[in-house]
Amino acid sequence: MALDDLGLIPTLKKYLSSVSERVEDKTEVRFIVIGNETRMEPNLEVALFRLVQEAVQNGLKHAEANQILVKVQVTTDRIMLIISDDGKGFDHTEKKDDSFGIMGMKERVNMLKGEFAIESVMGRGTKLVITVPTSDD
Repeated sequence: MALDDLGLIPTLKKYLSSVSERVEDKTEVRFIVIGNETRMEPNLEVALFRLVQEAVQNGLKHAEANQILVKVQVTTDRIMLIISDDGKGFDHTEKKDDSFGIMGMKERVNMLKGEFAIESVMGRGTKLVITVPTSDD
């Protein structure tokens, strides 16, 4: 509901603030926005919110990160999400039977005609870069 009323950026601020309060003794959560906070198609805003939500939860649950940074860069024709943590990292080429999070994120980005990149180094953290066009033009 907040997403419908407020839009993506204010809803992310609110969500990340509540996550930060919940985990403040274990993990620092930071949020940076570059560019204009413009409204997008509702389905795009929902998909991007879910991608950030999944990435942050992975950072908290699996990475045991001390810091998580969510950076959103908005331009006239695209939005880029960079979610990085300083957690334990993982081998993203290794398939796990019970791991659908990354695969689901890739599928969601593909449906949005976007690009998904992941970098992870054991013991040094993980960085996701998601770039999605903001219009079908």
